[in-house]
Amino acid sequence: MNNGLLLVKQFDPVAAELTAPGEAEVEIYGHGDKYHTYIEVEQQGVYSVIPPGDEIEWQVIWHLTEWSDESVKPGSSKLVNQVKALLNRH
Repeated sequence: MNNGLLLVKQFDPVAAELTAPGEAEVEIYGHGDKYHTYIEVEQQGVYSVIPPGDEIEWQVIWHLTEWSDESVKPGSSKLVNQVKALLNRH
């Protein structure tokens, strides 16, 4: 949630044993200094070898919707219910 917007990324789950060494299903990176602050939330697909000339597909759906209730905190039941409703529509 940020500035009246809610971003939800939807993708198939990846079992822990299929993630890259030292990584997880979702990685969160943050950098903050006075002039260059960012947070990156990166979903990770299955860790595998892709031979030259081959390809894989992995679908990630981004849902961006207006969210004006700034009083709701991460993990709150209201937010969880809103995200579940959003995902159930797709």
